[in-house]
Order: sequence, then C-alpha cells, then structure tokens
Amino acid sequence: MSIANWITLFRLFLIPVFALLLAYYARSGGDGPGDPTWRIMALCVFLVAAFSDAVDGYIARRFNQQSRLGATLDPLADKLLGLTALIGLTFTSIAEEWRFPLWFTVLFLAKDGIILLGCMIIYMQKGTLEVRPNLAGKATTALLLTAIVVALWRPSWVPFFPLIIITAFFSALSFVLYFRDALRQLTEEDQQS
Repeated sequence: MSIANWITLFRLFLIPVFALLLAYYARSGGDGPGDPTWRIMALCVFLVAAFSDAVDGYIARRFNQQSRLGATLDPLADKLLGLTALIGLTFTSIAEEWRFPLWFTVLFLAKDGIILLGCMIIYMQKGTLEVRPNLAGKATTALLLTAIVVALWRPSWVPFFPLIIITAFFSALSFVLYFRDALRQLTEEDQQS
C-alpha cells in the first residue's frame, strides 16, 4: 500500500477522534458554554485531517502513487470528515451564533444522497461511471472546510452567516452541474443503444 493511501487511512482514523472531541465539548457545557479546551482540540484534529488531504493528494500526484483504492478512499474520507463536522456543529449544544443552521445541513445531506443515488443509477445503466469534479464542487468543499474552521475557532471578525449563505450557493451550483453531467452520461448511453 502506498504512502498516500496510508495518509488517507490516518485521516479516516482522525474522524472518530474529531467527533469524540466535539461531543466532549458539547457535553462539557451542559446548558452553558462548553470548555473551550475540547473545542480547540477538535479544531486541531480537524486541521490535521484537512491538511493530510492536501498532503496525500500531493504525494499521489508527485510520486505517481495514484491507485484505485486511493481514488475510492480519498473522497470517502473527505465526505465523512465534512459531514461529521457539519452534523456535529448542527446538533450539539454549541453557541447559537456558531451553529450550522438545520436547513444548511439538510441541504448538504440531501445533495450528497441524491448524487450518490445518481451515481448508482448511472453505474447500473452503463456499467461505468465517470465523475468529473467541477470548480463549483471544489469551491464548495473549500468554503465548507473554512466554515467548519470558523465555527470551531470563532474569530469575531469573520461574518459566519454570510459564509454559510455563500457556501450554500456554491453547493447548489455544484449540484446543478453534477446533475447536468449525469443527464449527459445517461443520454450518451441512450444514443449508443
């Protein structure tokens, strides 16, 4: 197994550690503010996991360690990390002004669920699946990671709610682009038949 894949596995291992730290933070507060030590530790683990994503991608490209396992594990680790943080920062008893709105989390979960369902349908119809990352999807990921870091770090100079709105916009745009690409793939199949 390549170094890039080991780094991805390390990121997968960090996800439950991050979730546990976030849960301890929420639990430490009861009805009031939680112990910031747990929140800062969760932030540190999240940053290490996010940084490891950039490192494994660089190593895979630079040293030609791209593999089918890595192509499967890497996006899975990214999604699990983002969704774990998103759900944790929506449903835990953190300060209201740093909590993700429920509609935002539902948007992300619904989008990812529909995309997964679409991928399964295309694969069952064609026998292959071609997923092309788009710029709006990459922007959504970067904005979501930024929003998660902001929610955990809590810098007073960053407007959190506008960041949520911008992230939701790019998420919706990326969904439309993925949907268009899925229709193209299904139409190509129908034309070849």
